[in-house]
Amino acid sequence: MSESLTEGAVPFDATSETPVDEQRTEALVRIQDCIMSRAGPEALSLLRAAR
Repeated sequence: MSESLTEGAVPFDATSETPVDEQRTEALVRIQDCIMSRAGPEALSLLRAAR
């Protein structure tokens, strides 16, 4: 199950021109949105990928 959780979760894009701090904020918002919409596995995979 842990492999399926991390699959496809990409909170940061190193090639993007967007600063990492801004990407981190966007990732936190995505995690919160997932939690609010009760998408626990997706929120968990984003959180793990963002560490």
